[in-house]
Amino acid sequence: MALEQGLLFFLLPVAALSGWLIGRRRLSALTESDSSPLNRDYLRGMNYLLSEQPDKAIEVFIRLAAVDNDTFETHLAFGALFRRRGEVDRAIRIHQNLIARPNLSSDQKNQALFELAHDYLKLGVLDRAEAILSELKNTAHGSNAVLELLLQIYERERDWRGALSTAHLMMSRPNQMPSISTRVSQYYCELAQQSLNMGNLTEVRPLLQNAFRVDGRCVRATLLEARLALIGQDYRLALQSSLRILDQDVRFLPLVIDSILELYGRLGDFSGREAFLNRLSQQPGSGEEEKILDMLRLRLKMEVDPADALREYAEGQPTLQGLQEWLQARLKQGGQPDAGELVLFGDLLKNILAGHHRYRCGHCGFSGQVMHWQCPGCQQWNTITPLVCSPDLSPAQPLFGDAEAEVRH
Repeated sequence: MALEQGLLFFLLPVAALSGWLIGRRRLSALTESDSSPLNRDYLRGMNYLLSEQPDKAIEVFIRLAAVDNDTFETHLAFGALFRRRGEVDRAIRIHQNLIARPNLSSDQKNQALFELAHDYLKLGVLDRAEAILSELKNTAHGSNAVLELLLQIYERERDWRGALSTAHLMMSRPNQMPSISTRVSQYYCELAQQSLNMGNLTEVRPLLQNAFRVDGRCVRATLLEARLALIGQDYRLALQSSLRILDQDVRFLPLVIDSILELYGRLGDFSGREAFLNRLSQQPGSGEEEKILDMLRLRLKMEVDPADALREYAEGQPTLQGLQEWLQARLKQGGQPDAGELVLFGDLLKNILAGHHRYRCGHCGFSGQVMHWQCPGCQQWNTITPLVCSPDLSPAQPLFGDAEAEVRH
């Protein structure tokens, strides 16, 4: 109902415009008959509008508003309106009709083509949208909006080389998007991941170097570099790469903390492991970073003094209300808990944590159990980070074993 009301409000000025067009085209207001076809159509459109039949009113007013410099924007607005309402076929007909008009300027034709590409993208006909935008990007109308739409198509088609070519064109222009360097580094990582999956290891390192050249703080490129080093059993390089995350983005440290400790063990570098733990205990952070660091410190403390670490965790994180109430009731009863109660406590905790989201997008709030480098919700790149987890959760993405199984694009 709200949509229809909004449409009616939109059509009121359109009706006024149509009435103005009628008056402008009359040769003589005094001599022309009021029963002219133009007037009859206008009255019919007004009748549909007042009868709350906006679709029929739109059709009438479109016929009345012949395409010229005065009504071109009106036709574009109608097309965009249909597209937003999901009536893409009607939007396509309007924009195709505009393009076929011989009296349009080249700029107006390019505008209509851009809207038509939008229609095809909405409809999922990616090849037609790509063909139009590829033609437009080399014209004066090849603005960042055209390139951005083309990037969306390449991302949906997973054509990372096409995406790179378009993104580099955007980077060469003034007023580039702030996030474009992040996207370019992710495209290089996508290609590196493909080469890694196919066993073309010699192609991986140059791609990662390009990713670092564009964005030196690309955590994904660092993880892939560590993975490549592990495949070549270069444990020292894998350790160096993993430690770089401390300087890039501490929030991703849970992805590699266990692998870092294991790599120190494989190298027999126990003094280095101790130095790392000391650094971790003093690592500064703020907000979510500090929460991540606190949880990692507690998790490491569990290995040395689990009882004290668990007590510290319970004091610092008053969560899981239902379980807490159970504990309070049990404490009031007094006495030592038996083995069955402890097993129940552990099972309850395990079941609760099983539904705990491990990753969240900082842009749109999408959350889930699996790491995505491109958010499924808002399609933004590199906006998903690990959430603060309890100390006894398994690592989110170990570098040893099937490291890429959990990571989705």
